[in-house]
Amino acid sequence: MNEDILIQREYLEKAMELHRRYPVADAHLDLAGEVLLRSKLGEKEIINNRYLDNWKKAGLNLVMSSVYVPSVVLAEKGTEGAWEDARAQIEALKREAAYLSEICMIKNKEDLEQAIREEKIGILLYMEGLDCIGGKVERLEELYQRGVRGASLTWSRQNMLATGCCKAGEYRQISGGLTSFGKRVVQELERQQMFIDVSHLNDDGFADVAGLTEKPFLATHSCARAVYDNYRNLTEEQIDTIAKKGGVIGLNGCKLIAGSLSGNHLEMLCK
Repeated sequence: MNEDILIQREYLEKAMELHRRYPVADAHLDLAGEVLLRSKLGEKEIINNRYLDNWKKAGLNLVMSSVYVPSVVLAEKGTEGAWEDARAQIEALKREAAYLSEICMIKNKEDLEQAIREEKIGILLYMEGLDCIGGKVERLEELYQRGVRGASLTWSRQNMLATGCCKAGEYRQISGGLTSFGKRVVQELERQQMFIDVSHLNDDGFADVAGLTEKPFLATHSCARAVYDNYRNLTEEQIDTIAKKGGVIGLNGCKLIAGSLSGNHLEMLCK
């Protein structure tokens, strides 16, 4: 048998053992936007019909649903239209979750602990990009009241808060850190007890967040740049920074970001 296949099987078995022993989270799923779109098309029971069985098979305890406003909405409707779209996504997802006894919305540690005890699947809301708040930092408080518990400053594209991590269509990182408003938002997110996600920030933006934050922060869907050299992935120094702050990194399964993993790559990931 091919040696790479044996190595992959060995680490797969180790991964599955960890999977069984500890709570498991999908740290990034564009669920809220999908639910809103399908509900507008007349679909009912979207989570039950399209997701729930697979979540159970995967052994998930927590699904972190991003609220992502597409670029076309921003282009056509501006910031206020993006704000309405974000709120509509949040409410659509909460309506979907309300009728399922096996699902619960997570707002704090106690909610999650209860969900695990009762063998339910928790859903936690967070923003993938804050274009929708415009220049209104007070909108973070409304998002919190609606159940949102975290945010990334940008989805790759440049906005009022940060440069992002890439220039669309060129697949290369661009430079530029947080704006003064972005730095203010970081401080407000920490004050509101909302986590910060750095998965779509460039290296300059990451450095700014690391220097400003006092609390742990997350990279919800990023891999290691040492394993696959992609602008969306984290350097060894960035991984160390997140770990030292007590943060969490969620691996990204997209081939464009994870690359094609050989046995050697798997060995590096598992060390």
